[in-house]
Amino acid sequence: MRKNTVVALLLALALLFGFAVPAQAAGNPPEIQQEAGDELTLYFAYTNNIYTLLSISSGKAYLLGDVTGYQGITTKIEITLTLQKKTLLVFWSDVASWSATFNRCDGILYKEYGVSSGTYRMVATYKVYKGTAYETINEQTASISA
Repeated sequence: MRKNTVVALLLALALLFGFAVPAQAAGNPPEIQQEAGDELTLYFAYTNNIYTLLSISSGKAYLLGDVTGYQGITTKIEITLTLQKKTLLVFWSDVASWSATFNRCDGILYKEYGVSSGTYRMVATYKVYKGTAYETINEQTASISA
């Protein structure tokens, strides 16, 4: 019981202060490689590059999820973009969500969506496949006011 209370408290603090939890790949875990200096870089088995962007201008949100796998390794990509709006100080509610599947080693999902005033963020989920095996990468943008 005490362990559950500690975990719940840590999660509540993370939500309250907006801490991000690092993404874990499903299937094969990423290789961790230390580079010059103190930077830590994660290398995924099927994912080469990811670009996630949310921009808001003149009452319109522009959402972009772009992923590139490896030629000859990556066989399929699924992208899901979810636009969220801040409610009640620390809570977020889903406004809209879009998904696309690409049967190749790269994919781009771009959407435009009309927004009212408020604070928004985007959560992107990338599932990158090699055959039936896959890794899942979740990214979240910083919040933006409209």
